[in-house]
Amino acid sequence: MSGRGKRRRSPIISLGLVLFLLAVVAFCVYAFCFISFRQRIDSKKTPSAVTTPAAGQAPVLSSPPGSVAEDHTQKCGLLTLRIQDFCQKNGVPARNFRILKQFPRCEDDKKWLYTEATIIVPSAAPPGETAQRLVSAIDDISSFSSEWAEQGHRSGRLLIRLHGLPTHSCTIVSRPFSLAIIIDDIGEDIALTRQFLNSGVPLTLAILPDLSYSQESERLAYEAGYEVMLHLPMEPVNLACSNPGPMAIYHDMNKAEVQGIIEHHLKAFTHVNGVNNHMGSRVTRDEEILTWVIEAIRPKGLYFVDSRTSSQSVAYAVAHAMGVPAGRNTVFLDNDHDVASCKTYIEKAISTVKKQGSAIAIGHSRRTTLQAIQEMESRFHEEEIALVFASEVVQ
Repeated sequence: MSGRGKRRRSPIISLGLVLFLLAVVAFCVYAFCFISFRQRIDSKKTPSAVTTPAAGQAPVLSSPPGSVAEDHTQKCGLLTLRIQDFCQKNGVPARNFRILKQFPRCEDDKKWLYTEATIIVPSAAPPGETAQRLVSAIDDISSFSSEWAEQGHRSGRLLIRLHGLPTHSCTIVSRPFSLAIIIDDIGEDIALTRQFLNSGVPLTLAILPDLSYSQESERLAYEAGYEVMLHLPMEPVNLACSNPGPMAIYHDMNKAEVQGIIEHHLKAFTHVNGVNNHMGSRVTRDEEILTWVIEAIRPKGLYFVDSRTSSQSVAYAVAHAMGVPAGRNTVFLDNDHDVASCKTYIEKAISTVKKQGSAIAIGHSRRTTLQAIQEMESRFHEEEIALVFASEVVQ
């Protein structure tokens, strides 16, 4: 039988192939063991990750991704909204609910949103009483508990827990006294107006119409959450020395003229809450003219503040008699333009507030006035006086 026989495979090649396969298997086993070992070491070194919160907040340990079994973040956010709603329904201005810190926390396998807040209540009611009402308003939430701790005569801390987790720490402060400071003559110096708005002090801005920055001042104030008034020009007694400006109300005008001027000024603004008089020591003595003024603003839901440029003014009495919320100035803060004098008049306003419970004071668009108010903030706190907008003290 002729032909070629089968070629024999070399024993050296077969042995090399076997050795190669063994080497591959050994490498895979070694790699698997090495990776497993490193994972065990890393897990011991780093049981959790560090979450870096926003500036001013403390770092919070959080579990590794995928390990959270219970996420209560949304429920915490809804509880914050419930607290805000309680404040709104109980006469606490929105600015008096202040979130100081808010950041996510994660512990074991639970994740939640932690919130620290301050609630300033313009009332003589003990803060513990406010805390009880707040707890009653939100205790329908499942797995809810709370702890209250007094921190003085007018303050305390309410700690709220959800599912045993500390989610909210609310400091409740009772401020039984209220002072509204109106800043007159806004509308010309826009840079100074911005300084007032950036001060963080709740002030009511009375804007003179038809000035260079009247409308812009109103817009900025509204966007910053400040209250705005129309500073209505009126005739003074000594007209030769004091010019109230264009489109002012004079004592010899008829009803149509008076109300036409008011309509003209109000149309220039969008967010006016009230009206007070600029000058007007002569006009505010005239009951008939004041009746026309109040008739013009009453349908618009505006309040009136008598600046008291005359001791014979009847503006407050007329407005009150006609059912319009009204208030009256108790002291001008800056008849003298230096800071020290202004602070002395602020002390007089404080004394009035302590006697009456609330008061209105008027300053002007001056840097010295702003400086004095800022330097007196600690005194307001010491005397338990809340600075409020004019709408909160008119009656």
